[in-house]
Amino acid sequence: MGLLGVSTLVAYLTTAALIALTARWLDRPIATSVLAFLVVLPLVLLYPDLLLDGTRLPTDQTRLDANGQALSGPRNPWLSDIASQLVPASVAVRRSWLAGELPLRDRWNGCGSPLLAAGQPSAFSPLTIIGLPLPYLRAFGLAAAIRALAALIGMWLWLRELRLRRASSLLGAVSFGLSFSIIPWVFFPLGGAVAVWPLVFFGVERLRDSTGNRRAVLFLLATLVVWPLLGHVESVVLGASLLALVLTVRWACGDLPDAPRLLKLGAAVSALAFAIDAFALLPQALAILASNRRVLAGVPAYSHYFSWVPHGFIWPGWRTTFFPRAFGDGIESPMIPGRRAAFTEMSLGYIGIVGWSLALLVLRPGSRRARITFSLVATVLVAHCVGLGAWPFAEIAGHLPLVRWMVPVRFLSWAAFGGSALAALELDRLLKDVPSSRLMCFGATIGTVGFLALLAVETQNRFYWKLGAPAGFPSQLWALRLTLWCLLAFVVCASLVVWLPASVRPAAAFLLVLVAVAESLIQANQQYTVGKAADVFPATPLAAFLQDHTGGFRIAGDGYSFPPRRNVIIGLEDVRTHDPVERRDYVEFLNSTCGFPPAEYMKPLISVNAPALDFLNVRYLVGGPQAASPGDKWSPAYAGPDGTVFENTRVLPRVFAPRRIEGISGTAPHSWIRSASVLFADSLTKIAGLRDFGEKALVLGAAAGERSNRGTEISNYRESTNRVSFHYRAKGVSSETILVSSLVQDGGWQARNGSGKIWTTLANGPFLALRLPDDEGDVVLDYRPPGWRFGMGISATALVLGFALTLRPHLVALGARSA
Repeated sequence: MGLLGVSTLVAYLTTAALIALTARWLDRPIATSVLAFLVVLPLVLLYPDLLLDGTRLPTDQTRLDANGQALSGPRNPWLSDIASQLVPASVAVRRSWLAGELPLRDRWNGCGSPLLAAGQPSAFSPLTIIGLPLPYLRAFGLAAAIRALAALIGMWLWLRELRLRRASSLLGAVSFGLSFSIIPWVFFPLGGAVAVWPLVFFGVERLRDSTGNRRAVLFLLATLVVWPLLGHVESVVLGASLLALVLTVRWACGDLPDAPRLLKLGAAVSALAFAIDAFALLPQALAILASNRRVLAGVPAYSHYFSWVPHGFIWPGWRTTFFPRAFGDGIESPMIPGRRAAFTEMSLGYIGIVGWSLALLVLRPGSRRARITFSLVATVLVAHCVGLGAWPFAEIAGHLPLVRWMVPVRFLSWAAFGGSALAALELDRLLKDVPSSRLMCFGATIGTVGFLALLAVETQNRFYWKLGAPAGFPSQLWALRLTLWCLLAFVVCASLVVWLPASVRPAAAFLLVLVAVAESLIQANQQYTVGKAADVFPATPLAAFLQDHTGGFRIAGDGYSFPPRRNVIIGLEDVRTHDPVERRDYVEFLNSTCGFPPAEYMKPLISVNAPALDFLNVRYLVGGPQAASPGDKWSPAYAGPDGTVFENTRVLPRVFAPRRIEGISGTAPHSWIRSASVLFADSLTKIAGLRDFGEKALVLGAAAGERSNRGTEISNYRESTNRVSFHYRAKGVSSETILVSSLVQDGGWQARNGSGKIWTTLANGPFLALRLPDDEGDVVLDYRPPGWRFGMGISATALVLGFALTLRPHLVALGARSA
């Protein structure tokens, strides 16, 4: 372990210490032995990323992509978003911060696309800020470790707040922190947002304690402020909905006599927290509403099954809650036909077979169950009914605002949360009942294990031959053996808990925790492999050539060559986009002019000879090894074993004055949610038919008809994350000078010169155009995403209000002393 590993470890341990100090500040100290155990668990999985020169990232995908080749048979295809979106987005954010700029715009993709408003790049996340001093790969691994640690410690704190024993709380923490809602997603923003769920529950539970209530309010406020900034607002909505369900059922069961006070206080804290986050949430909401993804998600997933007639589960996905590889995993065995989601989404409810063995003990007779048990059982049931499409839950979820856009199986994370807490509660009840009814406790344990073993064998027999490929059979048999061995280990440990003397019973219970940890880490190692950090987007001759030649121009890939967003790593700008919040109107422009199928996940450019690429400032086209030139305008520029590059002989500059202007009636919209494709609806065919974008541009709000445009010389063009500047000098005697750019105008660009603000509008669809007021001058374009300024006003007001409320007790005390 070198100096870099030591630095990363220090950053990780410092974060753990801060979490522990916060718990102590809240009068809920974590025992040193427990803290050490929880801190070590993420290191066991992620030690290559934190301590060594290795990584758990999918190097088989990053290495192929860096060589300009298409994705070809990655071992774990479910990690593709790490290579194609998350690492490049984090690099774009880091570049902005380290350059002293706010990460508001992604200049590297789609002619300028959302960055802050995209959410998933986590531009203002504490995890991003913590990792800035480290190389980006170390920072990525550090963020993953902190996500897992937050889930582990958060669940521990919440379960201890429910007055559970140490062993029970530890079992629940491990079950959730190493569940399939966290570990397969530990490199994803989704994993971070879900990891905070227990901390939110802990904060709400602390509000019930009148002692230290002010500190509890501050803790909950800080947690709620951080939560949406972690990058996956969908999981924030899911977590808030889960909290509402649990609290409602608890109140109905008489478990929350202080519900009215808790509701008022919690609502006030939540409102203040989300107001503080308005600077990020408002731009993100507007970007989502204008996104291609929102259009594609407009029809709920199960809508064609909606019915007034009661029906059961649309598909038997409950099996993956107990046996995650029941339908194959797409990693070492193929997925069966008819599955409803990716392996990692179908198995979100898996907390380990030990966890579910304990959770099912809720059915056994014995001492009185804690009242919160009923809300947790309801959580697990609702999770499956919504996630798997049972009536009427699928119909209700499919009509709720926001929820209707979500992938239903994401609700299975509720099952992981509720199941982990149930496992802890039932272990606690088992330890309580053992002294008075050993035989009954032992019999219930054996019965539960026997049921799960038979169910595992039946599931294997039912789906084994449906996999349809002998290559997948060994993996399925391995998964069955792992389940059966873990069940056997559970029986042994549970027997020790039941029959050993009380003095050693806690140690026997801790053995259950170790079995759960062992299985979870084995499952994790099936999904991740250790690669070399040097294989994550390695430098290649092709990349070096492009870096030396593309200043001020953009690139594109031919077909699936050089997939989009990888260009960010080497500092290249690509006209393609691959992002959950890519603007719909930009995707429609590419599709109508070049062919860029909006519904495809990884969209290729179909016609690389389209004149629109000239307009989009594409100077270089990247193809595979030994590729031939696709057309007359593409001149060979580079050829090597890692790919080919062709130079566009007709490329237009980033900003230029077209020779002719055709006015389109209308004005730039006040709300930038509105698609530019709607404003240019009658002109899309005409735009797609342009053979020379330098000859003519269609400009919104310009005088009706077609006329000549004044020639203009552009010089000293400079572009950074949020600013563009250039000098212009108009030539000729035309009455009007309009500049057209290939910068996407989502409503965030404003232009000014020495005389003040410059009139801006749209050209050729979603692109920025401006009318020059003088014959010569300097133009500065500043970018702030739509909603940013208004959101900043709300955030500043909320911060002042929060600060005033924090100081209020001190001011009251000072006034009393003065009196």
